[in-house]
Amino acid sequence: MRWRILLGTIAAVLIAAAVMIAMLMIRADERSAEHPVWGALERHDAELRAIPGVLSLGTVEPDGGEAAIVVYVADITPQIEAAVPDELDGFPVRVQVEPTPPPGPPTIEGLVDDVSAATSQQIADGLAGTVTVTGALYAQGLGTDAEIGRTLVVLVPADCPIWRPQGEGKDFIDFAAIEAGQRCRVTLDAAPADGAREATAADVEIYRID
Repeated sequence: MRWRILLGTIAAVLIAAAVMIAMLMIRADERSAEHPVWGALERHDAELRAIPGVLSLGTVEPDGGEAAIVVYVADITPQIEAAVPDELDGFPVRVQVEPTPPPGPPTIEGLVDDVSAATSQQIADGLAGTVTVTGALYAQGLGTDAEIGRTLVVLVPADCPIWRPQGEGKDFIDFAAIEAGQRCRVTLDAAPADGAREATAADVEIYRID
């Protein structure tokens, strides 16, 4: 009896998988029919990606213009021009340099070494206090350049957002809630010069101490 139930379950799973695959194939065919250049790209995706120097692929379908396949590279060289075909399935193939993402805001990510409330003069200057952070400095934003080990005294303006991650949102806190030993990510209003020991915060994210 049990083996019959098991066989029935396996059969149901196989049928469901077959139906899902069929639906995906139908959707792919519909997409290719609506946008033929997409179908051409899908058919030649592997061979284009196998060309040394190719970073990514795409298509363009300008209104009233000619649809084309686009091959993005870091640099257009004679070798790439020779390897990339002029057209595929009747669609022209263009070679373009992949756009460089704009630099992000400078950020330091690390450990809070010290927290100091603002002095009378700093309060008059609009500061809530200073936070000394030791960690990795990303002068061009997270993920866009190599990290630099750095210790910075970060000036925190009185109107600077300070928060902790709370689910998918933010739990805003006061400067007084920052404690030494906490991990943090501070977005700076400008990248500090080489050798500079001080910077100003534009946003402070604090993580709870485990």
